Amino acid sequence: MLLLISFVFANEKLAKPPERVEMVADGLSFFRAGDDAEGGDPTPPESDSESAYEGWIRVMEVRKDRRADLVEADTLVRDYSPVIADCALKAGAVAGASAAATVSIPITGVIKVAAGSGDAALAGCVASTLHKRQTGAILHGGRNIEPKYTFTLVAPPASVPATEDIEASFAGVVFGEPSSRVLEPRLSSSYRNTRHYTRMIDDNVQCMGIDCRIAYDFEDDEGLYGGEIRVEGDAASFRLREGLKARFGAGRWDGSVKAWYWRGERLIYVSVRVPDTTYEVLRILDMERARRAGLATSFPGDPEGENGSKIKSLPKVLREELAAPPAPDAPAAP
Repeated sequence: MLLLISFVFANEKLAKPPERVEMVADGLSFFRAGDDAEGGDPTPPESDSESAYEGWIRVMEVRKDRRADLVEADTLVRDYSPVIADCALKAGAVAGASAAATVSIPITGVIKVAAGSGDAALAGCVASTLHKRQTGAILHGGRNIEPKYTFTLVAPPASVPATEDIEASFAGVVFGEPSSRVLEPRLSSSYRNTRHYTRMIDDNVQCMGIDCRIAYDFEDDEGLYGGEIRVEGDAASFRLREGLKARFGAGRWDGSVKAWYWRGERLIYVSVRVPDTTYEVLRILDMERARRAGLATSFPGDPEGENGSKIKSLPKVLREELAAPPAPDAPAAP
Protein backbone atom coordinates (compact mmCIF):
# COMPACT_ATOMS: atom_id res chain seq x y z
CA MET A 1 0.00 0.00 0.00
CA LEU A 2 2.83 2.44 0.81
CA LEU A 3 4.25 1.83 -2.65
CA LEU A 4 0.89 2.65 -4.22
CA ILE A 5 0.59 5.80 -2.15
CA SER A 6 4.11 6.87 -3.11
CA PHE A 7 3.17 6.55 -6.78
CA VAL A 8 0.17 8.79 -6.17
CA PHE A 9 2.34 11.36 -4.39
CA ALA A 10 4.91 11.21 -7.17
CA ASN A 11 2.38 12.90 -9.44
CA GLU A 12 2.03 15.75 -6.94
CA LYS A 13 4.26 18.78 -7.33
CA LEU A 14 5.95 19.17 -3.97
CA ALA A 15 8.08 22.11 -2.93
CA LYS A 16 11.76 21.30 -3.34
CA PRO A 17 13.83 20.79 -0.20
CA PRO A 18 16.43 23.47 0.55
CA GLU A 19 19.54 23.14 -1.59
CA ARG A 20 21.59 22.98 1.57
CA VAL A 21 21.15 23.43 5.31
CA GLU A 22 23.79 25.64 6.94
CA MET A 23 24.69 26.28 10.57
CA VAL A 24 27.17 28.58 12.28
CA ALA A 25 28.72 27.23 15.46
CA ASP A 26 31.43 28.28 17.90
CA GLY A 27 34.64 27.96 15.87
CA LEU A 28 33.09 26.22 12.85
CA SER A 29 30.46 26.61 10.19
CA PHE A 30 29.07 23.59 8.36
CA PHE A 31 26.44 22.56 5.85
CA ARG A 32 24.80 19.48 4.35
CA ALA A 33 22.54 18.88 1.38
CA GLY A 34 18.84 19.43 1.99
CA ASP A 35 16.78 16.28 2.51
CA ASP A 36 13.56 15.37 0.67
CA ALA A 37 11.72 15.28 4.00
CA GLU A 38 12.55 18.96 4.44
CA GLY A 39 10.61 19.92 1.33
CA GLY A 40 6.85 20.40 1.00
CA ASP A 41 4.50 17.72 2.32
CA PRO A 42 2.01 15.82 0.14
CA THR A 43 -1.61 16.88 0.55
CA PRO A 44 -4.14 14.42 1.97
CA PRO A 45 -5.85 12.21 -0.65
CA GLU A 46 -9.11 13.63 -1.99
CA SER A 47 -10.78 10.24 -2.28
CA ASP A 48 -12.86 8.69 0.51
CA SER A 49 -10.59 5.63 0.57
CA GLU A 50 -9.68 4.78 4.13
CA SER A 51 -6.63 2.84 3.03
CA ALA A 52 -5.36 5.80 0.98
CA TYR A 53 -5.75 8.12 3.96
CA GLU A 54 -4.02 5.68 6.31
CA GLY A 55 -1.18 5.39 3.79
CA TRP A 56 -0.85 9.16 3.70
CA ILE A 57 -0.70 9.24 7.52
CA ARG A 58 2.12 6.69 7.52
CA VAL A 59 4.08 8.62 4.91
CA MET A 60 3.65 11.84 6.90
CA GLU A 61 4.79 10.15 10.13
CA VAL A 62 8.00 9.02 8.45
CA ARG A 63 8.65 12.51 7.04
CA LYS A 64 8.05 14.22 10.40
CA ASP A 65 10.27 11.73 12.23
CA ARG A 66 13.08 12.22 9.73
CA ARG A 67 12.85 16.02 9.95
CA ALA A 68 13.16 15.84 13.73
CA ASP A 69 16.12 13.46 13.49
CA LEU A 70 17.92 15.73 11.02
CA VAL A 71 17.44 18.66 13.41
CA GLU A 72 18.86 16.45 16.17
CA ALA A 73 21.92 15.58 14.05
CA ASP A 74 22.55 19.21 13.08
CA THR A 75 22.22 20.37 16.68
CA LEU A 76 24.59 17.70 17.98
CA VAL A 77 27.22 18.64 15.40
CA ARG A 78 26.80 22.25 16.46
CA ASP A 79 27.28 21.24 20.10
CA TYR A 80 30.56 19.45 19.33
CA SER A 81 31.91 22.18 17.02
CA PRO A 82 34.01 24.02 19.67
CA VAL A 83 35.79 20.77 20.51
CA ILE A 84 36.43 20.02 16.83
CA ALA A 85 37.66 23.57 16.15
CA ASP A 86 40.02 23.54 19.13
CA CYS A 87 41.41 20.17 18.07
CA ALA A 88 41.91 21.31 14.46
CA LEU A 89 43.78 24.47 15.45
CA LYS A 90 46.09 22.47 17.72
CA ALA A 91 46.65 20.02 14.83
CA GLY A 92 47.82 22.84 12.55
CA ALA A 93 44.68 23.74 10.60
CA VAL A 94 44.16 27.41 9.78
CA ALA A 95 41.05 29.55 9.46
CA GLY A 96 39.31 28.80 6.18
CA ALA A 97 40.29 25.12 6.16
CA SER A 98 37.48 22.89 4.89
CA ALA A 99 36.77 19.16 5.11
CA ALA A 100 33.89 16.80 4.38
CA ALA A 101 32.71 13.87 6.49
CA THR A 102 29.70 11.60 6.75
CA VAL A 103 28.41 11.62 10.32
CA SER A 104 26.18 8.61 10.96
CA ILE A 105 24.04 8.53 14.10
CA PRO A 106 22.35 5.14 14.53
CA ILE A 107 19.58 4.50 17.00
CA THR A 108 22.19 3.43 19.60
CA GLY A 109 23.47 7.02 19.69
CA VAL A 110 27.09 5.92 19.06
CA ILE A 111 28.35 8.11 16.20
CA LYS A 112 30.27 6.75 13.23
CA VAL A 113 32.38 9.07 11.08
CA ALA A 114 33.71 8.45 7.58
CA ALA A 115 36.11 11.26 6.73
CA GLY A 116 36.05 12.59 3.18
CA SER A 117 38.11 15.04 1.20
CA GLY A 118 39.63 18.29 2.42
CA ASP A 119 42.02 19.51 5.08
CA ALA A 120 43.55 16.48 6.79
CA ALA A 121 43.87 18.12 10.22
CA LEU A 122 40.23 19.26 10.29
CA ALA A 123 38.94 15.94 8.91
CA GLY A 124 41.01 14.06 11.47
CA CYS A 125 39.59 16.14 14.32
CA VAL A 126 36.02 15.59 13.14
CA ALA A 127 36.72 11.86 13.30
CA SER A 128 38.66 11.85 16.58
CA THR A 129 36.00 13.99 18.29
CA LEU A 130 32.90 12.20 17.03
CA HIS A 131 33.75 8.66 15.90
CA LYS A 132 32.53 6.05 18.39
CA ARG A 133 31.27 8.83 20.67
CA GLN A 134 28.28 7.83 22.82
CA THR A 135 25.74 10.65 22.66
CA GLY A 136 22.40 11.43 24.21
CA ALA A 137 20.72 11.66 20.80
CA ILE A 138 16.94 11.21 20.84
CA LEU A 139 16.04 9.44 17.59
CA HIS A 140 13.00 7.74 16.12
CA GLY A 141 13.15 3.94 15.92
CA GLY A 142 14.22 2.11 12.82
CA ARG A 143 15.85 4.92 10.85
CA ASN A 144 19.51 5.89 11.03
CA ILE A 145 20.64 9.40 10.13
CA GLU A 146 23.70 9.66 7.87
CA PRO A 147 24.17 13.27 6.71
CA LYS A 148 27.32 14.28 4.85
CA TYR A 149 28.63 17.56 6.23
CA THR A 150 31.20 20.00 4.91
CA PHE A 151 32.99 21.79 7.75
CA THR A 152 34.87 25.09 7.61
CA LEU A 153 37.18 26.25 10.38
CA VAL A 154 36.27 29.86 11.21
CA ALA A 155 38.19 30.93 14.33
CA PRO A 156 39.31 29.74 17.76
CA PRO A 157 36.23 28.79 19.79
CA ALA A 158 35.12 31.18 22.53
CA SER A 159 35.33 28.29 24.98
CA VAL A 160 35.85 24.53 24.98
CA PRO A 161 33.23 22.89 27.22
CA ALA A 162 33.86 20.11 29.69
CA THR A 163 32.60 16.66 28.67
CA GLU A 164 29.34 16.98 30.63
CA ASP A 165 28.65 20.37 29.05
CA ILE A 166 29.34 19.59 25.37
CA GLU A 167 25.79 18.63 24.42
CA ALA A 168 24.24 22.01 25.15
CA SER A 169 20.89 20.94 23.72
CA PHE A 170 18.10 18.50 24.38
CA ALA A 171 16.33 16.64 21.53
CA GLY A 172 17.19 19.32 18.98
CA VAL A 173 16.49 22.37 21.18
CA VAL A 174 19.42 24.35 22.60
CA PHE A 175 19.25 25.32 26.26
CA GLY A 176 17.97 28.89 26.44
CA GLU A 177 15.88 28.66 23.26
CA PRO A 178 12.10 29.28 23.43
CA SER A 179 9.41 26.59 23.29
CA SER A 180 8.65 27.56 19.69
CA ARG A 181 11.71 25.48 18.75
CA VAL A 182 9.94 22.24 19.73
CA LEU A 183 8.68 20.31 16.70
CA GLU A 184 5.07 19.10 16.92
CA PRO A 185 4.71 20.40 20.51
CA ARG A 186 2.10 19.33 23.03
CA LEU A 187 1.76 21.31 26.26
CA SER A 188 1.62 18.67 28.97
CA SER A 189 1.54 20.88 32.06
CA SER A 190 2.28 24.37 33.33
CA TYR A 191 2.98 25.89 36.73
CA ARG A 192 3.42 29.63 37.26
CA ASN A 193 6.42 30.57 35.13
CA THR A 194 7.16 27.10 33.73
CA ARG A 195 5.84 25.05 30.82
CA HIS A 196 6.41 21.37 30.13
CA TYR A 197 6.12 20.05 26.59
CA THR A 198 6.18 16.67 24.89
CA ARG A 199 6.19 16.06 21.13
CA MET A 200 3.28 14.48 19.29
CA ILE A 201 5.74 12.60 17.06
CA ASP A 202 7.49 10.80 19.91
CA ASP A 203 5.63 7.50 20.22
CA ASN A 204 8.73 5.63 18.98
CA VAL A 205 11.81 7.46 20.25
CA GLN A 206 14.93 5.96 21.77
CA CYS A 207 17.89 7.33 23.69
CA MET A 208 21.09 5.26 23.46
CA GLY A 209 18.96 2.51 21.92
CA ILE A 210 16.51 2.45 24.84
CA ASP A 211 12.78 3.05 24.39
CA CYS A 212 11.88 6.20 26.27
CA ARG A 213 9.55 9.13 26.72
CA ILE A 214 10.88 12.67 26.70
CA ALA A 215 9.71 16.07 27.91
CA TYR A 216 11.06 19.61 27.67
CA ASP A 217 11.06 22.09 30.58
CA PHE A 218 10.78 25.80 29.76
CA GLU A 219 10.77 28.92 31.89
CA ASP A 220 9.17 32.12 30.61
CA ASP A 221 12.38 34.18 30.60
CA GLU A 222 15.14 31.55 30.54
CA GLY A 223 13.75 29.34 27.78
CA LEU A 224 14.71 25.67 27.84
CA TYR A 225 16.29 24.95 31.21
CA GLY A 226 15.78 21.19 31.45
CA GLY A 227 14.84 17.96 29.74
CA GLU A 228 13.50 14.61 30.90
CA ILE A 229 14.21 11.11 29.63
CA ARG A 230 11.99 8.45 31.18
CA VAL A 231 12.57 4.71 30.77
CA GLU A 232 10.74 1.74 32.26
CA GLY A 233 12.05 -1.42 33.90
CA ASP A 234 15.26 -2.56 35.56
CA ALA A 235 16.96 -3.54 32.31
CA ALA A 236 16.30 -0.14 30.73
CA SER A 237 17.43 1.67 33.90
CA PHE A 238 20.68 -0.29 33.91
CA ARG A 239 21.31 0.44 30.21
CA LEU A 240 20.59 4.14 30.75
CA ARG A 241 23.14 4.41 33.54
CA GLU A 242 25.69 2.36 31.58
CA GLY A 243 25.26 4.78 28.67
CA LEU A 244 25.86 7.72 30.99
CA LYS A 245 28.91 5.96 32.39
CA ALA A 246 30.26 5.51 28.85
CA ARG A 247 29.84 9.24 28.24
CA PHE A 248 30.94 10.72 31.55
CA GLY A 249 32.53 8.04 33.69
CA ALA A 250 31.19 6.68 36.98
CA GLY A 251 28.38 8.64 38.55
CA ARG A 252 28.26 10.04 42.08
CA TRP A 253 25.56 9.32 44.64
CA ASP A 254 23.72 12.14 46.42
CA GLY A 255 21.86 11.01 49.51
CA SER A 256 19.76 14.18 49.77
CA VAL A 257 17.84 13.47 46.57
CA LYS A 258 18.60 9.70 46.51
CA ALA A 259 19.99 9.90 43.01
CA TRP A 260 23.04 9.32 40.85
CA TYR A 261 24.40 12.43 39.17
CA TRP A 262 26.97 13.57 36.62
CA ARG A 263 27.86 17.24 36.78
CA GLY A 264 29.72 19.73 34.61
CA GLU A 265 30.20 23.45 35.09
CA ARG A 266 26.91 24.24 33.37
CA LEU A 267 24.80 21.09 33.10
CA ILE A 268 23.88 18.37 35.57
CA TYR A 269 22.45 14.92 34.80
CA VAL A 270 20.42 13.40 37.64
CA SER A 271 19.11 9.83 37.39
CA VAL A 272 16.56 8.64 39.94
CA ARG A 273 13.94 5.93 40.31
CA VAL A 274 10.45 7.36 40.70
CA PRO A 275 9.15 5.92 44.01
CA ASP A 276 6.66 3.05 43.88
CA THR A 277 7.04 2.72 40.11
CA THR A 278 9.18 0.89 37.56
CA TYR A 279 10.30 4.18 35.98
CA GLU A 280 13.78 5.68 35.95
CA VAL A 281 13.94 9.39 35.15
CA LEU A 282 17.00 11.20 33.89
CA ARG A 283 16.83 14.97 34.33
CA ILE A 284 19.25 17.18 32.42
CA LEU A 285 19.32 20.70 33.85
CA ASP A 286 21.01 23.97 32.97
CA MET A 287 21.84 24.90 36.55
CA GLU A 288 22.41 28.63 36.07
CA ARG A 289 19.15 29.08 34.16
CA ALA A 290 17.25 27.20 36.85
CA ARG A 291 18.86 29.39 39.53
CA ARG A 292 18.13 32.64 37.72
CA ALA A 293 14.51 31.58 37.29
CA GLY A 294 14.21 30.94 41.03
CA LEU A 295 13.50 27.24 40.47
CA ALA A 296 16.42 25.96 42.52
CA THR A 297 19.06 27.32 44.86
CA SER A 298 21.34 24.28 45.05
CA PHE A 299 22.14 21.05 43.23
CA PRO A 300 23.84 17.72 43.88
CA GLY A 301 27.58 18.32 43.99
CA ASP A 302 27.41 21.85 45.44
CA PRO A 303 30.20 22.44 47.97
CA GLU A 304 29.32 22.17 51.63
CA GLY A 305 30.54 24.55 54.25
CA GLU A 306 30.36 28.24 55.02
CA ASN A 307 29.65 29.34 51.45
CA GLY A 308 27.83 26.22 50.36
CA SER A 309 24.48 24.61 51.05
CA LYS A 310 24.13 21.33 52.89
CA ILE A 311 20.73 20.80 51.31
CA LYS A 312 21.00 19.64 47.70
CA SER A 313 17.90 20.06 45.64
CA LEU A 314 16.26 20.13 42.23
CA PRO A 315 13.87 22.71 40.76
CA LYS A 316 10.79 23.02 42.94
CA VAL A 317 8.41 22.04 40.15
CA LEU A 318 10.23 18.69 39.77
CA ARG A 319 10.73 17.60 43.36
CA GLU A 320 7.44 15.81 43.98
CA GLU A 321 7.86 13.63 40.93
CA LEU A 322 11.50 12.78 41.55
CA ALA A 323 11.60 12.43 45.34
CA ALA A 324 12.70 8.92 46.26
CA PRO A 325 11.92 7.13 49.56
CA PRO A 326 14.62 7.16 52.26
CA ALA A 327 17.40 4.61 51.76
CA PRO A 328 19.90 3.73 54.51
CA ASP A 329 22.80 3.14 52.13
CA ALA A 330 23.78 4.10 48.62
CA PRO A 331 23.62 1.24 46.09
CA ALA A 332 26.74 -0.03 44.37
CA ALA A 333 28.22 2.47 41.92
CA PRO A 334 26.80 2.10 38.41
